[in-house]
Amino acid sequence: MKRKEDMMKAVFEVVPKEKVAKWVRSLHSKNPSLILAILLGGERWRCVKEVVVAKIKNKIVGVATIAPEGEEMNGEPTLVALYVLPQHRKKGIGFQLFEKAIDYMLQKGWEPIRIEVLTSNVMRMINRLPEEKCEKLN
Repeated sequence: MKRKEDMMKAVFEVVPKEKVAKWVRSLHSKNPSLILAILLGGERWRCVKEVVVAKIKNKIVGVATIAPEGEEMNGEPTLVALYVLPQHRKKGIGFQLFEKAIDYMLQKGWEPIRIEVLTSNVMRMINRLPEEKCEKLN
């Protein structure tokens, strides 16, 4: 039941990346890791314009980063990174972030959507999406 409770109390919103930049910097300073550097740093972070944020009790617990012009600025709308704090994983928050990011991009008319986050977890998330959303992915 814990999983359902956590999903219910998570609040999701789309914000400009500047609104989460401080949180991202604090992640890098508190727990520097290669994974964080790859997902939320360098060129992958520079191309991001908007972020879907998951909050619990008004604190950010996860993000999905969006580059409307693509990671290479090639015009391919891209879901660049998906990150959930370790203590909030395995509760459905990552899938909700993923789906909300795709929904937002589709509402904006940004398609086909390129998914840069190709881990086995994200592949399972893609497989859970309705077919009509999968058809919009590149």
